[in-house]
Amino acid sequence: ESAWWRKKRDVPKGGREVTKDDPLTVLVAGGGLAGLVTAAACHAKGMKVAIFEQASSYAPYGGPIQIQSNALRAIQSISQECYEELMAAGTVTADRVSGLKIGYKKGNKLAGLYDAGDWLVRFDTIGPALEAGLPATVVVDRPVIQQIFVKHGIPEGTVRIKSRVSTFEDLGNGQGICA
Repeated sequence: ESAWWRKKRDVPKGGREVTKDDPLTVLVAGGGLAGLVTAAACHAKGMKVAIFEQASSYAPYGGPIQIQSNALRAIQSISQECYEELMAAGTVTADRVSGLKIGYKKGNKLAGLYDAGDWLVRFDTIGPALEAGLPATVVVDRPVIQQIFVKHGIPEGTVRIKSRVSTFEDLGNGQGICA
């Protein structure tokens, strides 16, 4: 039997009625962080989603990702479970000084008049978050974020590993696409 995204549907011009039994269908090209969050958001709204990831597996590569307060709130609105897992796995960084420091010795062309370790700018990340009622900024390793979204953000079988969208056909007139 052909996969649901390969089947041409009989859809009237201008689109079709979207129902719980016949939801909007979404194809996501790429299973990185953006693809996983997009798929989780679509799934949370009742859409049927397929992710196509060209990698052969979700390998534990990539460094820490800082998730700002407003992004955490967005994730919380998508999936409370993903939000709670991220908060448990993350390291809160909003409770310390944030900013940009010089890493070069004085006199270096890139450093200008500053000494190594001098602050170029400092900024408050906890104050604005607290004022807006947002959670504190956290840092989480990329592979951990991926695992959380694969496990808690989307149904099993949503990600197709070693797959890519190589072509698609726009059916026009609001009738969708076929890949």
